[in-house]
Formats: sequence, C-alpha cells, structure tokens
Amino acid sequence: VHPESLPVIIVAKASILLQWEQKLAEWSNNNPDLTPFIFRKGTDPVSKFFKVYITTYDLVPKLQAKFSKLEIKTLILDECQAIKNSSSKRTNAVRELSKGIPNIIGTSGSAILNNMLEFFPLLNILYPRQFSDLRTYAEDWTSTFWDKVTGTIKPGGLRKSREKAWKELTSKFILHYTREQVAPD
Repeated sequence: VHPESLPVIIVAKASILLQWEQKLAEWSNNNPDLTPFIFRKGTDPVSKFFKVYITTYDLVPKLQAKFSKLEIKTLILDECQAIKNSSSKRTNAVRELSKGIPNIIGTSGSAILNNMLEFFPLLNILYPRQFSDLRTYAEDWTSTFWDKVTGTIKPGGLRKSREKAWKELTSKFILHYTREQVAPD
C-alpha cells in the first residue's frame, strides 16, 4: 500500500465485506494503521482516524455527504458490474463520489453479459472526458438488434467493425484474464 494513495474507500457487495477485511489484514501483515472501518449502516459516524474505509454499493447514496469530508485519494469499486445501470441511484451516487478522487480502480471477476451499454457507467467514472455522453458512446460502439418479443430495437454487443479500435482504446485500462491465468490450481 502506497501511503500517498491513502485514505481509500473500498465499495463492494455486502456479502464480501468481511472477506475484504480479512484480506487487508493479510496483505498488510496486520498493520494496525490499515485496519479498516466498515460502514454497515447509513447512520455510522465518520472518523478521519482511519485510512481504509469499506462500504457497500447500497450505502454509498446514504454516506455520500460524509465521504466528502474524508479527502479520499483512492476509490476501489469491487465487482464493478454492480453499477452497470447508467440511471440507477446507486450508479449516480458512485459517480458523484468518484468526482475529485485521483485514483479509481474497478475490479470484477464477472463479465458484463447483456450489452455494451453496461460498460458505460464504469468508463464514464474512470475516464469522464473520453466517455462523457451515453448517447455518443452507444452510437460509436454498440451494435443493435430487433427484439421480436417487444418489437423494439435493443442495444447489443460491440460493433464488429469497431473491435480492433475498442481493443486499442481500452488495452491500457481493461485487463482480460482467464480463470486459468488468475487461479491455475
């Protein structure tokens, strides 16, 4: 852990908060300076004493005002597919939280499966200048298809004609690993 990257907020699914706490202890050799404060309720108090904070995606909207007082330097969005809906309260709260934080990391062990539009919220948070507008992003990168059930045009995957450009554009910040590469055993 680089001291200049602290304090940090880790946003994760509720089911893995304890796992984050355990891994932080392991990775830091039980360094008491890196003992995290875990927000479990929107009414939890904020203390600048801690250098690591952990919370859930669902609590971010309730804690947003408190977080602004912490001068956060790093935001880790674990299982970042949780903010795939551009118009959700959760996504908008995370987007607002991320403003002004110099280091933002999104991690996921799960693929975004439905369509390319689900990438937009994370890309918008990581690179707001480059990915500033959902409509432009959709027109530039997303293919469409006719949904026979609803009788509407729906967003699909990456446009075939843009695959090479997408790989070049995202090669510096989207890393793809197979299960075998990450956990060979």
